[in-house]
Amino acid sequence: MPERNVIWGSLLDAPNVHGDADLGPTALRHLIKLEPDLSANLALLSKIYAADGRWNDSTMVRKMIWDTGVQKMPDARR
Repeated sequence: MPERNVIWGSLLDAPNVHGDADLGPTALRHLIKLEPDLSANLALLSKIYAADGRWNDSTMVRKMIWDTGVQKMPDARR
């Protein structure tokens, strides 16, 4: 059985594919419990909100990244 974080990560990314920004916060709540220090999850939710035109929500998530001190993970492709 796949790890839970992989499943929730897929659900967090689903709004990018299906345009359903309401699924993002639910998936993120579970991911924060599983991977509290991974900034990519919060950054993806911010991106989902911005794509949906929810600029206040996007800004709020970015502020949460800043306020909690979650560190950006280095890009693995470099």
